[in-house]
Amino acid sequence: MKRLKSILQNVITVDRQQVRTKMYWPRKIEPEEEKTHAQRIAEMKQTDPELDKVINIGFPVTKFDRTERKKIKHQLKESIAEKELDLERAARTRTLNVPLEEVKKIYTQEMQRFHWKSLAEHYGIYRDLFDNAMFYQCVNMDISYDFDEEYVSKVHIGNRLKPSEVGLHAYILKPDKVVLHTCT
Repeated sequence: MKRLKSILQNVITVDRQQVRTKMYWPRKIEPEEEKTHAQRIAEMKQTDPELDKVINIGFPVTKFDRTERKKIKHQLKESIAEKELDLERAARTRTLNVPLEEVKKIYTQEMQRFHWKSLAEHYGIYRDLFDNAMFYQCVNMDISYDFDEEYVSKVHIGNRLKPSEVGLHAYILKPDKVVLHTCT
């Protein structure tokens, strides 16, 4: 009886074990002939310079030559060196006031279009919408939608507005002066 019990227990445990077999699929290419990972990545990233050339469809951006850039950089260094001690003291004592309107004005005049272009390139907007054509934004527009009696939904780069927020007509604030859509 004991022997029969032990045989039955062994049979039961064998039934519950998983049987694993090694599957074999014949290769299409021999391992010696197959490309390495680096070769496959290089093949994927390979571009044709004639077809992938980026074209500026906007107005040309005024660029400073090297001497002008050096002159501007030197003037900035001199002005910063003079004000540095006062700024550092004011920052340490927490009495430094930064004129935000002036900072925004300088940013929109000088650097905003370059940042927006790099953002559009990063997210593939030029590639997807304009097929490798690009442009620099020259005119800033303030667009806002009247959401309620109290609230206004302002359009910024990167914010998401729901259809319920933009269902009504948009209020577009035009620039103060007449702009001929040039980047100068």
